Amino acid sequence: MFARIAPPVIFSLLAWTGVAQAQIAPPVALKPGVYRLDPARTRVVFRVSQLGPMAIRGEFPGAAGTLTVRDQDPVLARLDVRLPVEQVTASSAAATATLKSPAMLDSAAFPTISFRSTRMVATGPATIDVEGDLTLHGVSRPVVLQGRRSAAVDGAPTYRFTTTIKRGEFGVRGYRGLVGDKVRLDIHAVLTPVG
Repeated sequence: MFARIAPPVIFSLLAWTGVAQAQIAPPVALKPGVYRLDPARTRVVFRVSQLGPMAIRGEFPGAAGTLTVRDQDPVLARLDVRLPVEQVTASSAAATATLKSPAMLDSAAFPTISFRSTRMVATGPATIDVEGDLTLHGVSRPVVLQGRRSAAVDGAPTYRFTTTIKRGEFGVRGYRGLVGDKVRLDIHAVLTPVG
């Protein structure tokens, strides 16, 4: 199955640094087993509009998680991902501090963003929709991630996924007149086998 479709991970879109220097190869199919997100090479980024010509862009370094592939049935694959909110970065020091503040993500009260898949549906030869629950700011809501299998990086399987959420639905309502409600979440996920 994984030779035909991409298994779940999360988010994608913006270009990532570091990959350009890595060895790029054709996509790698996954065998049954447990894989972890490589925190050094996985990129989780976001983009949200603001008042003015420039969008706010940032990143969540330190993504952790596992992908479990049990057999050839995509429904039995499972993804768990955790993002440390305290490590979020934005385009400036002031924007980074604002994101961590109680008015926005409130990293002190809600230190982790998590995603857990509940269902996967193949949408093409190398694409998949991943349904799951995203927990952000203490609120859990269902989201669908659109994914595509990517070229391998240094022999490691890679996947690109993306989704758009409304931050207000997760209780993140600060700076409503200045910062947009829709947030584009993207990932370039690099997987390594466990064991």
